[in-house]
Amino acid sequence: AAIEAWTVTRPARAVEQGRRAYEAMGEHARVVPVLVVQGTADRRVHPVNGDQVIAQSKAAADLRTTVTRGEAPGGISYTRIVQADEGGRPMLEQWVLHGAGHAWSGGSPAGSYTEPRGPDASREMIRFFLQCPAAAEFGGVRGTQHPVEDRAGTEPA
Repeated sequence: AAIEAWTVTRPARAVEQGRRAYEAMGEHARVVPVLVVQGTADRRVHPVNGDQVIAQSKAAADLRTTVTRGEAPGGISYTRIVQADEGGRPMLEQWVLHGAGHAWSGGSPAGSYTEPRGPDASREMIRFFLQCPAAAEFGGVRGTQHPVEDRAGTEPA
């Protein structure tokens, strides 16, 4: 599953776009797991984009929200917003990194576009997606194969 993020001028429009997409899926409608990591001082990708991706992804779903605040060992403070389904499975997770710019959080100080003082975004992504239900558990499309299985014996495209 995939999502397409649109930058829109009004937050209400993001919610409307998400609702329309959800309705268009008909019987296959479901919340697709989404993780957003966004710095509040990002000058390349406006911080409202993270909020809008979450709003679009939530659509009409009834999710329970939990908010925690903390500080990474390097000193960047964050707000973590988790929205879970009725079974308690996190489906949407948003990390707001206060004061962070356009950089990979938790990256190596030797790298370019990294913010070593922030939470380790790589570790959080792995944790989040490993805990997500398999597509079949939450109504994945039937009759499709994994892309690698479709190209068995061939080189990746």
